[in-house]
Amino acid sequence: MTSICFIRHGETEANRLNRFAGKTDLELNENGVRQAQSVGEKLCGERFDAVYCGNTKRVRQTFEIIRPTIIFPSDKLFFTDDIREVDFGEWENLTAAEIESRYAEGWQAYMDGWAEYTFPGGGGNREYFAQCGNFIRQIAEDNAGQKIAVFAHKGFILACVCALRNLPIERLFDSDIPNGSIFLMNLPE
Repeated sequence: MTSICFIRHGETEANRLNRFAGKTDLELNENGVRQAQSVGEKLCGERFDAVYCGNTKRVRQTFEIIRPTIIFPSDKLFFTDDIREVDFGEWENLTAAEIESRYAEGWQAYMDGWAEYTFPGGGGNREYFAQCGNFIRQIAEDNAGQKIAVFAHKGFILACVCALRNLPIERLFDSDIPNGSIFLMNLPE
């Protein structure tokens, strides 16, 4: 059986303030550091056959805090830009209220059909969903029968979970994964 342990990065100030922060490269706040330490305590002594980690500061910082508590082969650590959050474009670092005020028409279009929405100056949700699904299926295939850890973002994790469950993008928010938490998936053979 292939096991994937998804670890969401700890809290940032953007998370605390409910701001859209995709490509913005933010560090953890004090609470985020504590969350990562707590995850490290929960994972202490866990063995992984491979570890995949996104390249944003918040994801790498979460990984570096947890790294001393887990066991994995040093040649099976992969940092990749494929593990990323969606690019919110002009909406980066804005709250929902700010977006609704500044981009009323776009906000309404997003609310009416978020799955098909492309952020102004940013990425499209359906394309992002497909990219995440392709990536996670490939690493699951590359690591069949093994236990892997994936340090990532909320959107990435939720998209991967949907893809691995063969669910459409419209089911993306059926689950949630709070900052500094773990989501374990066991894939059937």
